[in-house]
Amino acid sequence: MINKVIILFILVVSVSYSKLSISGDPGGLFLYVMSMESDFNGKNYIDNYFRKHYGLDNELAPSCKISSAKRSWEDQPEVDVYYLNSKIPGVDNDLLEKSIINKNSRSKLRKLLVNFNDKRIQGGFDAILFYKIKDAVVYFYGLSAIYKPEPLKKSSIAVSDLSDETKLGNAMCLALEGLPTPAP
Repeated sequence: MINKVIILFILVVSVSYSKLSISGDPGGLFLYVMSMESDFNGKNYIDNYFRKHYGLDNELAPSCKISSAKRSWEDQPEVDVYYLNSKIPGVDNDLLEKSIINKNSRSKLRKLLVNFNDKRIQGGFDAILFYKIKDAVVYFYGLSAIYKPEPLKKSSIAVSDLSDETKLGNAMCLALEGLPTPAP
């Protein structure tokens, strides 16, 4: 009888512990952010927006409305760690430009991102947000590094609207929405 009680107790504790250990939020993205423009005054707006609205437990993270033919919903991409100025060897404008239209270049970019390591990041980046300017419009591109079938996300904003935090937040949100976060 005592053996059955002990076994039952161990079983209950084991099941309860495993449910507790896998519940909760996996956390936000480890995001690499890169401008494709070497001399762009608008980079300050984007960098300052990240510093204000993203990071661990930042309740100011923007949300955006997503619409499809069948439904609409709101998404709030979470970014826990972001790099705005560091360089990753091999990630350059040529590779980013090619990755916009070429799946093989996207695969190469993903590999460079997931293999990156430094003092703060030991397991690589989860995604990249990069941007370029064409005809007074900033084009944002978001790409998951951890989930290959995920398509390249795109959005844009007029350069003249970069100082509008609502419009800037929405543009970045649309480029990040739906990018998978790592499993717990």
